[in-house]
Amino acid sequence: MKHVVVAIAACAATSAAADCGTNAGPIFECTVSGGKKQVQVCYGDRVASYVFGRPGQAPELELASSIEDLFYLPWNGVGRSIYEEVAFTNGDFDYTVFAALDRTVLEGDAEEPLTGGISVTSGDELVADLTCDAGSVTGSLDMLYGEKTDAGQCWSYDSFAWSADCPQN
Repeated sequence: MKHVVVAIAACAATSAAADCGTNAGPIFECTVSGGKKQVQVCYGDRVASYVFGRPGQAPELELASSIEDLFYLPWNGVGRSIYEEVAFTNGDFDYTVFAALDRTVLEGDAEEPLTGGISVTSGDELVADLTCDAGSVTGSLDMLYGEKTDAGQCWSYDSFAWSADCPQN
């Protein structure tokens, strides 16, 4: 965990905001490291943001991207898990947040149906890989699909990319 804090501190300036801000709300959040840190993906006014730090304190790292420029990987529509991810770039570092809903877990099962985590990479090197604490995941990333389509983009399952060159219906 020490390496993650050093990497995050070295990559970004701190912010005075303690949460998503006035024009945004969390769409996904969880804690990591036994509740010592929290990650939020926020959305509002066509901007998505990544907020990481100690709960209740000023974020250690806050990154933002317009919905048009945001990397968002939607669920492919098959498999036991509804898996999605969103990534934010800060210099040479990519912060990828993933969320998954295991569709086979039933209420009362010992396994958590909602899981998530954060991977920090620099090029091909994995700098940090954090798993959300069990039971701490709330929300999902799926609303970003509608926001990207409302912004005039469409997802191609053939090229696995968003495009503004959408077929007319």
